[in-house]
Amino acid sequence: FLRDYHTQLGVIFESFRETINVPDVELPIGPTGSMVCDVAFVFLNVIQDMEEGDRLTGIFKPHTPGIQRPVRACNVNYENLQNLNIKCRVVSSKQMARIAKSNDPELLQRWFIHHLDNCFNNIPFMDEKRGIFGATASEILHCIRMGPLKEANRAIF
Repeated sequence: FLRDYHTQLGVIFESFRETINVPDVELPIGPTGSMVCDVAFVFLNVIQDMEEGDRLTGIFKPHTPGIQRPVRACNVNYENLQNLNIKCRVVSSKQMARIAKSNDPELLQRWFIHHLDNCFNNIPFMDEKRGIFGATASEILHCIRMGPLKEANRAIF
């Protein structure tokens, strides 16, 4: 399902990829002036819920049992989430694209990413380093409610 989803999105975005950079656009300045410039279109942020963000990035659901990387834009594992001395090392979209295209099941499992050619690999985002992973912020409510808070409620009740 996930690969078909990204294939469908890839077709939809094909026209966007063709018009990302529009050269020689004349913009009016004041009543009589103008200037010519190139216009580049980029996505700033993707408004999505937790599950949709996981599908867009190809990441396993963060509340899946045994998941080691619950935050899609960061490489901090589950055991270190509460350790304030551990700093999030932001993942690179290029690195994640290489991992997702890999046929190495151990590598895919270690990064909790599905094998797929992500349709967002060639779409520009304001944050070029993190790409789709930076544009799809994790929802704090779902991260917490489906993780530590859910376990605390289970222990108490």
